[in-house]
Amino acid sequence: MSQPEEIKIQQGDETFEFYIIARGECECFVKDETRKEKFVNTLKVGKYFGEIALITGNRRTATIQTKNYSTIGMITADHFDELCHLFPEIKKKLHDGMINYKDPYKKWQKIQLQNINYLKEISQVTLEELTYKLGHEFFEEGQVLFKNGDEISKIYILANGTVDTYVSLSDEDLILDKLKIQGTVFGQFTILDKEKITYSARATSETNMLVLDKAHLQKHREDYKDLNEALSRTMDMIKEEGMPMLDYQASRRPPTINALFKEEKFDAIRVFKECVQKLLDLKKFNRKKEFKFSELLKFLRNQEMTEVERKKQQAEELMGSIRPLLQQKIEKLLTDRVDRLLGTVERQDFKISKITDVLNHIYEAKGGPPQNKS
Repeated sequence: MSQPEEIKIQQGDETFEFYIIARGECECFVKDETRKEKFVNTLKVGKYFGEIALITGNRRTATIQTKNYSTIGMITADHFDELCHLFPEIKKKLHDGMINYKDPYKKWQKIQLQNINYLKEISQVTLEELTYKLGHEFFEEGQVLFKNGDEISKIYILANGTVDTYVSLSDEDLILDKLKIQGTVFGQFTILDKEKITYSARATSETNMLVLDKAHLQKHREDYKDLNEALSRTMDMIKEEGMPMLDYQASRRPPTINALFKEEKFDAIRVFKECVQKLLDLKKFNRKKEFKFSELLKFLRNQEMTEVERKKQQAEELMGSIRPLLQQKIEKLLTDRVDRLLGTVERQDFKISKITDVLNHIYEAKGGPPQNKS
């Protein structure tokens, strides 16, 4: 027995049980793109819920809570798989019911998916399957979604909020677009090729993004021929025409969750001016990149010249510090040599004077020195 307002499953949870209402009623709620919970419908006796997570392997797509005292049967994931194996028609019926199930939020999600160029012409069945693979990511004001040069692995679809696209220089961020229209798509072509994103994106308010992972897209490509053909055509187009300069596409109409649209008057002159301004900004960015590169070369040359001058200065400083020492050494060496020479000369003079004295004594003893005969 379940109490009134008892939550049986919570949107976004990873739980895998199947429920059947035996007595009482349950209410279904779904969070919209602004994360506000909205009532969808009431489930009565005999109705079931929880099959979508079991069939798709995804998180819960809705919140179900009891409306009054209720008796609800539960089947675990293992028993559900066993039941579907024994009775394949049951799984087929549940799958068909899942495909045919309609609610405003699901219809809104399908509309957002069709903003992706190559998903515009795929079948409703394939589109339904991809709808259940959509995830949510929430970004705070100022938070970066991705940066120029990143390898992104998912497509982003703006559900609610505002985003700036920009390119970064060393001293500034050059804003390309301020995007706030639901359905704006980021990275739809980049994820199909091994290319890096060519711009950065940043939330400028609390922002909710629908995201479609590349892995899910590739897996469904193997299962659905129409999706495979659409992706193949797009990749051929990219090979022939090249990757878009900026891989984002702004929606030009304001879709709402209940799929009631008011066509936005198309202002061709305004759009043309925005495109021209964007091209001018990109040209400015590329010019600055070239300027920065030339500045880098100049800096490296200056560094090289500075290095030579620095080594020369170091050599001069070294010689300046060594020169007094060398001079002292040379002076000392010369002084020592002169002193030794003077000492030698003095000793020689002493010896000569001694010899002279001896000779004088001999001469005196013999009667004087001999006389020269002419």
